[in-house]
Amino acid sequence: MAAKIIPFPADARPAAQGAPRITDGGAAWSLIVELVHREHTPARSATVQPDASLADLHRILARLFSWDASHNYFFSYGSCRFEDPELFAGHDRLSAQCRKIYSAADVPVSAVLTHKTDALFYVYDLVNTWELRISRDHAVPLEQFG
Repeated sequence: MAAKIIPFPADARPAAQGAPRITDGGAAWSLIVELVHREHTPARSATVQPDASLADLHRILARLFSWDASHNYFFSYGSCRFEDPELFAGHDRLSAQCRKIYSAADVPVSAVLTHKTDALFYVYDLVNTWELRISRDHAVPLEQFG
């Protein structure tokens, strides 16, 4: 009896990470950043290029909150987790893909915030747990009106 070979995709990452990148003509995106579970804290805004990696967004967020960026972090979107490259390095790549864990350095912002209603969650300092909710700003820039 001969065994049947079932082809397995070489890289399941693109399918697991969602829709393809959207660049809006290369314009920077304005993001709304809110602390989760903290009352009376105003939302902050940040600007990012859609093709910037989530690791780049981590550096922007660290500056925005005056953090020293010395702690590990991860982003979550749906059932996927995008980790600090140093934290991700401890995973076996195949098992990480099966658990939908990816390196934040390999994923652009536009791959997770494809729609203006999407929300991305970010956890910084895994001991003290600063959690942020990140979404795209729906406001229309004034320069569009001339």
